[in-house]
Amino acid sequence: MITKTIAKKQNKTQRADRHGDIIVTSDRYAQVDNFFSNLSLSLVDKETKYWEELTIRDDAEYFDRWVFAIMSVHTTWESNVRGYNDAMSDLSWTISKPRLEKMITDARVGINHRRNKGLWQLAQKFRSNPRQFHKKKGETWQECRNRLVGSIYGLGLAKTTYAIALGFPTEAQLCCLDVHLLRFMGHDLKKGHASSQKIYEQMENEWLERCERYDVSPNVAREIYWNKVQNRRNSRYWSYCLER
Repeated sequence: MITKTIAKKQNKTQRADRHGDIIVTSDRYAQVDNFFSNLSLSLVDKETKYWEELTIRDDAEYFDRWVFAIMSVHTTWESNVRGYNDAMSDLSWTISKPRLEKMITDARVGINHRRNKGLWQLAQKFRSNPRQFHKKKGETWQECRNRLVGSIYGLGLAKTTYAIALGFPTEAQLCCLDVHLLRFMGHDLKKGHASSQKIYEQMENEWLERCERYDVSPNVAREIYWNKVQNRRNSRYWSYCLER
């Protein structure tokens, strides 16, 4: 077991922020701290090595990761993988709107208009300047992510984070906070997501702080957590499609 311990943070009173999001009462990070304190070193090493191998090698692979993120919006992991595989099987849609519309319809992933617009925008922007999707010199990972939020139609904070993290899974100091992870961290999400960038970053920073203390990549820790939720030994039940 990882032997470092994190002192529990006590917060005995329930409170609401100015956006109306409720912060759950006492010791809200207890289960998060318990998760990190029970991480196995061998599992962390194994997952880190696996995700290091999936780090992008070029802009073409980075484009693929953004496609995957767009396909992941409001759908199941099965549909996400199916939609991604369909998109990657024939990239002619990147130069033809009719082919894009047909691919999205045939993939049966849902929210077709949103994906059509997002994927077309992604293809045009990657073709014109793929470097805009990379972290600039002097930028933090959060600054890079925040700059890119809204640059692709339909991708907010969490999914923009997801795209970057899929490209740099062991390097990026970011965490894709979906509704399940936010609730795990003690955030009662009445709207189904964090109501502001400030709230998102507050919760993200709690995750990053623990990852630093336990010397584990934020995204590796997230994948380990998600595998536990899904009762899976590892993420290859879906991430196999990224193994190219």
